Amino acid sequence: MSKYFLLDNVVQGRNISKLGHKQGKWTFIVYNKSVTKDTKDNLLISHPPVAKQDSPPPLVSALKASAEQNVASFHFPGHNRGRAAPSSLTQLIGLRPFLHDLPALPELDNLFSPEGTILDAQRQAAKLFGSSETWFLVGGTTCGIQAAIMATCSPGEFLILPRNSHISAISAMVLSGARPKYIIPQYDLDWDIAGGVEQAIKELEMEGQKPTTVLVTSPTYHGICSNLAEICQLCHSHGIPVIADEAHGAHLGFHPQLPNSALQQGADLAVQSTHKVLCSLTQSSMLHMSGNIVDRERICRCLQALQSTSPSYLLLASLDAARAHLSENPDTIFNKAMELAFEARYLIKQIPGISVLDFASFSNFPAIDPLRLTIGFSQLGLSGYEADEILCRDHGIICELVGTRSITFAINLGTTRDHIERLILGIKHLVATSAPIHGDKGRVENSGCTPFADINMSMTPRDAFFASKKKVSIRESLGEVCGELLCPYPPGIPVMIPGEVITEKALDHLLDVRSKGVVITGASDPSLSSVVVKCSVRGDLGPACNSAGMIDRYILGFDHLYMKPVYRNLKECNISAKGQVSESSPPWCHAPFDPEVEMEPWRKSSLTAAATCIIGLQYGHILAHLQDHKGRLNNWSLFSISSVVLGLFLAFIGIPVNKSLYTVSYMLITSASAGITFCAFYLLVDVYGYRRLTSVLEWMGLHSLSIFVLITSNLAVIAIQGFYLTAPQNNIVHWIITRFVHA
Repeated sequence: MSKYFLLDNVVQGRNISKLGHKQGKWTFIVYNKSVTKDTKDNLLISHPPVAKQDSPPPLVSALKASAEQNVASFHFPGHNRGRAAPSSLTQLIGLRPFLHDLPALPELDNLFSPEGTILDAQRQAAKLFGSSETWFLVGGTTCGIQAAIMATCSPGEFLILPRNSHISAISAMVLSGARPKYIIPQYDLDWDIAGGVEQAIKELEMEGQKPTTVLVTSPTYHGICSNLAEICQLCHSHGIPVIADEAHGAHLGFHPQLPNSALQQGADLAVQSTHKVLCSLTQSSMLHMSGNIVDRERICRCLQALQSTSPSYLLLASLDAARAHLSENPDTIFNKAMELAFEARYLIKQIPGISVLDFASFSNFPAIDPLRLTIGFSQLGLSGYEADEILCRDHGIICELVGTRSITFAINLGTTRDHIERLILGIKHLVATSAPIHGDKGRVENSGCTPFADINMSMTPRDAFFASKKKVSIRESLGEVCGELLCPYPPGIPVMIPGEVITEKALDHLLDVRSKGVVITGASDPSLSSVVVKCSVRGDLGPACNSAGMIDRYILGFDHLYMKPVYRNLKECNISAKGQVSESSPPWCHAPFDPEVEMEPWRKSSLTAAATCIIGLQYGHILAHLQDHKGRLNNWSLFSISSVVLGLFLAFIGIPVNKSLYTVSYMLITSASAGITFCAFYLLVDVYGYRRLTSVLEWMGLHSLSIFVLITSNLAVIAIQGFYLTAPQNNIVHWIITRFVHA
């Protein structure tokens, strides 16, 4: 039984609250039903402060000694040890931070090739956290996740990860070229939060492909832990490394009532935000490695590619200092925080109309971090955003994370008794001013769906990142392929990822959280009035970014590539003056597309037209895969001459060169002629550089859509006809028609 809680040993009429466990051992608060209000308030027991450090850690010592040198500095940064520091900032933080803001001087070691103090500091951190090697990070856990995925996944290889992974995992797939296989996590609709992943191994057999790496987020932002030990055991039996995104779990394993850390459960790589619950400066993190499944040298190369070459030694020193702080009393340093967390949880549970996240919400998972306190207000008819506004405005209580139905508070080493009392008083005041809702009336609406529902990945995040894109209105984006990452922050869990098909549920969720004031990171339009989507290609009726796509979408139409089939102009269809097809016309006249069976010539036309497109693709294939001019011209010329010879041979044996029928011989000869013309222009323009001769054609290519619109709408004809000599009929168009057409 824990010694940190008030226990009433009266057996009769006592209640027991199960609060947490570790390795099968449960911690209980036992309290009597007759406990008075004053007694409950006294459950908040003061605790002596943690002892101060006796000696500074190695990197801190080296930074201090270097800053105290009496030297003439001719190196970066430009503030020159505070001598030129901006006055507005020195008034805020003083001169000492500038004095210690030093570059990679020899005595301070080098982050990317450590041999002295940094190496010593990292080794001491590895010993404390139980890793075989530890790397200090100045780019946050984001940098560590990116390096871990890049070090274990090559382009095209599969990465298993939960869909509620942090945004850093998505950017890592763009950088590495890894192909995601998402696991949809357990989702609690009453709380509107995602839990951990119970068994990632279930996705190992996916379409006959072996995944290269498994990424697990444990604990989540709300402190929910996955069964990492089982996942690691199963993955290792297949030779697959496990990466743990342990951004919120740097403290795990340092108290009997805290869950085990990822390394203790067998993870190969664990990335921790040392600044979140421990005491380093914001942006500083650590990457831990255990075992030898992952290539150490590859991790080093990835970190060197991702991290700044001018790392902040204040951040590095803060990591060393946080390690030293924790190592002084690793088994007892969290006593006070744990005591306050459990007591706060117990007292808040006694407040009517308030819910506290516990094991009942996620019964399949082994543990919930007791230092993460998530409180629900839906019984009061309040959303998390509304409750947060009241607590912040009226009581000065600032939370860590706001959700649609809850608020999450992070308890850490700096949390005091006054903080807890202030939180409880604020919640009590909130309840007093918001009457509990009975039944369903007035409750916060539950949509019944998760933001990760109906996920359909059309292309990989990397392919989508580099694809052509276009901005469309939010409602026009429905069904299109998302071209940007739409991520409410916090918590930094993407709702839409580049490459996924945009669904109505995802849009509704984004618009809902946006209406409550949540910032949507990654969105080119912060108001979400428009969304960036992938452009269409030829033959794709999606949003167009070029003239060919525009023609497909708006001229040829959505129903078919022939919205106004030309065959209806034939006499068999008997089209009236109003453009209507007679009821007595053959059935194929009423079809919304050109017939493929009833009319043999049209069938041939469609097939040969498709073959023409394939021939054009062959020319493009040669252009893309051959880099030298000679090779390109030789291949194009050989292909064109062969097509001409074959076309003439077919014409000789009885297949005429007929445009109306679009015969095979016509297709071959015209395609070959176009190829020969293309070779001639390529030789003039690209090889010999005679661009002036083709500047008009280049201009026409750049403005093809405008020219198309001007001609098809008769605007160009009208404009030309507007110029005449002495009489209206003496215009250029009339002259061309009479001189060349009707001559």
